[in-house]
Amino acid sequence: MEIAIREGWKQQDNNRFGECMEIRFINTTDGKIMFRYAPFLADKGFWEDVFKKLEAYDSLHKQIFSLVKTIDGEGTISMGSCKNE
Repeated sequence: MEIAIREGWKQQDNNRFGECMEIRFINTTDGKIMFRYAPFLADKGFWEDVFKKLEAYDSLHKQIFSLVKTIDGEGTISMGSCKNE
């Protein structure tokens, strides 16, 4: 991902100077832009909630993985199934 400025605002309708900030999702193999997203300030709460849930999910996953390793031993891998190697 990268942040960039590009033309896009309806200058008079939005009381802006004519450009907006966007997030570009870049293909790491060829460097081409796959998707562009121009967030609104109103989206801030959504993204804060997403990252709060992501942090909780990651923390819980690590706890479960640690418990499985404690029960099954260090050879356990995490591929969604917690099978032994």
